[in-house]
Amino acid sequence: MGETATTGYKVPFFSEKGGQVSCRYNRGWINNGLTYKNSDMPDSELLDFIDGVANETQLEFPFHAGDVRFCGNSTVLHGRAAHAVVPEEDRKPVLTRIWLDTPDFREFSDEAIVRHDPALGLSGSIA
Repeated sequence: MGETATTGYKVPFFSEKGGQVSCRYNRGWINNGLTYKNSDMPDSELLDFIDGVANETQLEFPFHAGDVRFCGNSTVLHGRAAHAVVPEEDRKPVLTRIWLDTPDFREFSDEAIVRHDPALGLSGSIA
């Protein structure tokens, strides 16, 4: 089964349950979804604010050979800078990503929408 251009259902930016706020934000995904749906963002002021705060408060950690990073996609806004161009094939960096689904990590008020495709009844993570 291939990856689709959009989720086909709305995924909220923020979710709160049990006093914990979770976030699923990626401006690129939002813009791509709007382009795919041939739609405009009615007011991008909120997204510009989120991007501004994220850029002003960012921390950078360089990757070195053998480094491992864990990021909670629902708790941390994170990104990755582009790799430098390395012409030698055997020296090119390799980035391997894996999505871990930790049971009972945190609750979502809209669990079925945030973590699972309700239309298809999938039980895997949508990360």
